[in-house]
Amino acid sequence: PDMLGVLVHEAAHHATTGIGDDYAEREVIAQSVAYLVLDGLGLDAGAVSADYLAGWIGSKPERLSVAIPQIVSTADSFLDAIQHARQAPLAA
Repeated sequence: PDMLGVLVHEAAHHATTGIGDDYAEREVIAQSVAYLVLDGLGLDAGAVSADYLAGWIGSKPERLSVAIPQIVSTADSFLDAIQHARQAPLAA
């Protein structure tokens, strides 16, 4: 899950370009998306994500709450794409 988590985290940065007021908010958004995607795939990223998020959220919980709609929407889009790819037949 660690390597996949990093991949999803970085893809989330790309997918959410322009969302978040500062670097810390963008990190919170990307890691939250990664957590939701890994969880949706049945992979445990709880401890790693919790520690990472706690470090970036610090004393400003609004960093997470302000972007919840974008976080959920992006995670859902990623999970939909993964599900679609799983169902697609392999090319011969």
